[in-house]
Amino acid sequence: MGTEYADGQTKPTWKLIDGICRESLAFETALREGVPERIIQRAEVLYLSVYKKDSFLNFTSDSYVSSSDEAYGQLSIIRKRAIHSRIESLNQMETLRTEVQNAITTICQKKLLELYGKKHTSELREINCVLIAARELPPPSTIGASSVYVMLRPDRKIYVGETDDLEGRVCVHRSKEGMQNALFLYFLVSGKSMACQLETYLINQLPTRGFQLTNVADGKHRNFGTSNLSLESVTSHR
Repeated sequence: MGTEYADGQTKPTWKLIDGICRESLAFETALREGVPERIIQRAEVLYLSVYKKDSFLNFTSDSYVSSSDEAYGQLSIIRKRAIHSRIESLNQMETLRTEVQNAITTICQKKLLELYGKKHTSELREINCVLIAARELPPPSTIGASSVYVMLRPDRKIYVGETDDLEGRVCVHRSKEGMQNALFLYFLVSGKSMACQLETYLINQLPTRGFQLTNVADGKHRNFGTSNLSLESVTSHR
C-alpha cells in the first residue's frame, strides 16, 4: 500500500504499488483511534521482541542491533508524528467547539428575547450547550425531549438539526463514513415548535459568523439560510 506524508501525518493512498513494505501504520492508526498509549507502547515492545527472533535466523547479532535500532527509530518517528497530529487536531476541535458554543448561546438567547419580549424575560430559558464527545451518547434526560443540536465534523464543517430523538440522530450521523468520532453540542428546548424556529435561525446566522455549514436548509426546507445556492441547484443535489 502506498503512503504519503501530509498535514503532519502519514496517510495511505489506497493504491497498491510494487516493492517491499518497510513500515507499518498500525501503531499510528491505533493511536489515532484512541487506543491508550500504554497499550501501544507494550505492543511496540512485543513487536520488537518478535522482530528479534525472526531476524536471528537471517542476520548476525551486529546486523540485528542495527536493524532493530532502525525499526525502533522508524516506530518512534511514526508515533511522534501521530501524537503531534492528534494533539493539533484536538486543539483545533476544542477551539471550534468553544467558538460554536459561544455563537449558539449568543444567537439563540437573542432570538428567545425577541420571541418572548422584554416584558417576559422571566420566562426565558437559559441556553445551556452540552457536549457529546467522541464515542459518547446523550444522557437519558434527552429521551423524548425536543432539542437543537450541532454536529462538529472532523473537517471542521458543522451541521445544524433539531430532533425529539437525539440518540437516534447521533447514531445516524456517526454511521456515515468518516463521522464515527464526530462531536455534538446540543441544548434542550420547550417543544418541537421552538426547536424548529431556533434550528432555522441558527442555519441563517451561523454562516454570517464565519462557520461553514453542510446543510443550507432546515428539516422541512423552510429556509435556505444565507447560502448563495439557488433553489434549483439545491434540489438537484437532494
